[in-house]
Amino acid sequence: MNYLVTGAAGFIGSHLCKKLIHGGANVIALDAFTDFYSRSIKESNIQSVVNNPQFELIPADILETDLDNLMDKVDVVFHLAA
Repeated sequence: MNYLVTGAAGFIGSHLCKKLIHGGANVIALDAFTDFYSRSIKESNIQSVVNNPQFELIPADILETDLDNLMDKVDVVFHLAA
């Protein structure tokens, strides 16, 4: 299965990504890395999966992302972006 997780580098999103990858899924992770939440904390949250071939990080704002293109690549969306 292929998943899109928005807000993927936050606390909940990062844990979900790890769980999905551990279960054998492919994850496209979308996160804006805004100033509201420390970027270093978010980078630490996803550090264990960022180099995993099942994980693709897209550091972008959801409002400025080609979601139509992303939706063609995934089976399920977990929308956790705030």
